This record gives sequence, structure tokens and C-alpha cells, in this order.
Amino acid sequence: MQNRSDTRLKIELLAIMAMFGLLGPIVRAIGFPSAVTAGIREAIAALALIVYALLKKHGFDWKGIRANLAPMLLGSVFMSLDHIFFFRAYEYTTVAVTTLCYYIAPTIVVVVSALFLKERFSVKQWICACVAFLGMVLVSGVIGGWPQTGSPKGVFFALLAALFYAAIIIINKMYPYEDFLVRTMIQLAGAAVITVVYAAAAGDFEGVELTARPVLLLLLLGIGFTAFPYIIYFRNVPLIPASTVAIFSYADPIVAVLVSALALGEPMTALVMTGAVLIIGSAIVSET
Repeated sequence: MQNRSDTRLKIELLAIMAMFGLLGPIVRAIGFPSAVTAGIREAIAALALIVYALLKKHGFDWKGIRANLAPMLLGSVFMSLDHIFFFRAYEYTTVAVTTLCYYIAPTIVVVVSALFLKERFSVKQWICACVAFLGMVLVSGVIGGWPQTGSPKGVFFALLAALFYAAIIIINKMYPYEDFLVRTMIQLAGAAVITVVYAAAAGDFEGVELTARPVLLLLLLGIGFTAFPYIIYFRNVPLIPASTVAIFSYADPIVAVLVSALALGEPMTALVMTGAVLIIGSAIVSET
């Protein structure tokens, strides 16, 4: 029974990781400015997690929250910028290129952690980081030109998103807070406020019509593709080996590449395919 339970937990985790690879088509189908989509997604997800926590009678360590509020809110700023730039990248390049450039974030974490946090990494991890960087160069279109993979703006925005995603990881490592659910709720809620205020100030809400289709897609994005996966993640991750979790996380870019090429019919050049293998392969090798 224990083996069956372990298998179920792993299948659930792998499924939610794969779900993230479908974000691109949903964001494009909504059709709103990136900041509007990101802000509404964050707000819906934060509310859904709050409701879940209340229904489960999840305890709140208010003293611990107050002590860690500043780094959590800084994480909210990084999360807001991460989501805005990530969704913006979809407007200028393919889903595959956006996702693969975004997954250079672990390499950024390795470099920053080594330089500023004085963490030690093995020779294998450094080699994998260099291979991942080479893969990003191939995917980005720097070699071979831009026409087939879209505008360089898309790569630039995806890399900015990766930078801020890495910043979230680093700030959470520097100021760890054990209650991941509460931390995520606070960071999502803070990011929602920041993103919505930015979108309003930028005039992005002008012309936005909340008809049935985008509303349903936003609910799907906020609950089905954000809050629900986070709930499964928080429940299952403590019961699964860290190495398995790390490897399963790369279901996202693999699914994104397949969706980009097979479902959306976006161009998939030999260089992009080679870069994808280098980025995903180096990440898996680094974690094993």
C-alpha cells in the first residue's frame, strides 16, 4: 500500500509540473496585456489559497510572519516582475523559446549563490551551468537569426523573468520561512497588489472587456494552473525525495516544447531543439 501511495504522489506531482507547460496557450487565449493577466492570476490564486487554508484550519504564526514580512514582500516585488515579463515574452516569441529561456534561472541561482552566498558547488554542477548557458544561447536566436523564433524582445523579456524568478529563489533561501503555504499566499497577494497597481497606472486596463471567455480562462489560470498545483505541491513534496522533485520539475519545459511544436505549430529549428536538450539535460544531470 505504501508503494502505491508513493506512486500516486509522484504521478500527481509530475502531472502538475506538466500542467505548467500549458500556460502559454492559455495566456495567449486570454488576450489581455501581460500585467493585467498576471495581476488577476495572482489575485485569484492568492484568494484560492487563503480559502483553502481557512477550510483546512491551517495555523498562522503571526509572530513569525511579522519577523519575515519584509523579505516576503521583497519576494512579492520579484514575483510581480517575474510574471509580467514572463507573460510579456509570449507576445514576441514562441512558447518553447520563452519557457526554455526562463529555465536558465537555476543557472543564475548557482552563479549568484556561489559569488554572494558563498555556497559551494561541485565541478559537475558548474559544467552543467555552462552547458545550460550554451543551450540558452542556441535557443535565444543569437546564433542563426531571429525570424523563425520571433523577436529578440521575447528572449529579453523571458531572460528578465528568469532573473526575477532566480531572485525569488535566492531571497527565500536567504530568509527561509518554513510554512511554504503561508509564504506563498503572502507573496502572491503582495504581487497581485503591485501588478494590478502597475497595470492601472500604465493604462493596461483600458479596453479590457471581462466577457465570459476570458473570465473563465482567468479562473482556470488562477485556480486550476496556480492555486491547485501549489496545494498539491505543498502536500506531496515533503513526502517525495528532493532529487525526484527536481527532475519532475523539468516536465514543464518538455511539455511546453511539445505543445509549441505539435499543438501550436510554432517553428522548431534544429538550434532550438539542440538548446532544449542542453538546458533540460544539464539540469537533470546536475540534480542526479
